Amino acid sequence: DRLSSGTSAMDIQYPATEELHSFAQMLGQRLAEMHELLASDTRSKRFGVADISKADLTTLLDKALTDWQAAMEVIAQQGKQPHVADWFKSNSKLLQKSLKQLAQKIQGGIRMRIHGNLSLLQVLVVRGDAWFVNFDGEPTELSQLYQSPLKDVADLLCGFDDAAALATRNAPAADTPVESEKLWALSASFSQKARTAFYDSYRRHQKLLHNWRH
Repeated sequence: DRLSSGTSAMDIQYPATEELHSFAQMLGQRLAEMHELLASDTRSKRFGVADISKADLTTLLDKALTDWQAAMEVIAQQGKQPHVADWFKSNSKLLQKSLKQLAQKIQGGIRMRIHGNLSLLQVLVVRGDAWFVNFDGEPTELSQLYQSPLKDVADLLCGFDDAAALATRNAPAADTPVESEKLWALSASFSQKARTAFYDSYRRHQKLLHNWRH
């Protein structure tokens, strides 16, 4: 509403950003509850948890580096923002080194059945509550089925950024650079607050005991 130039008294007294902040908190809680349910010990091997071993670590790192190279090729081929491609190219070795360092920290974590394709587009809002829909497909191999629960978390964190960018792009065109800057500032503020509210809520409510818990 604020991005669409809403100026009613109710908009000012109860800004839409407060409602979105509360929804982000609830979304974090619901995701934590879903992960706890999917991690439950059942007779089916398609549910429960598995520790991340050194072999898993190697496989995950190889896949991450392959995905990285594919992403760099896409950025280079688009050519719409050459300065972005140049930045990634000049910092490629440093970024890959950071990726390898981060990968070492996942050992001791867990793999489990997750949503796998989670974004805000896969969240159905019913009476103010959130339902997750359109789960990822049914891989035949458990190694493909079991992934880090933090993948779902990361996907939704990116989703908030995407939503903020889309709202700014679709907002009425600003007449002056100052007004345009205000729109971007509001968008950035929403994204940061929503991400923090969501992640803090997820950590408070998730009960999966592993090295990533804290």
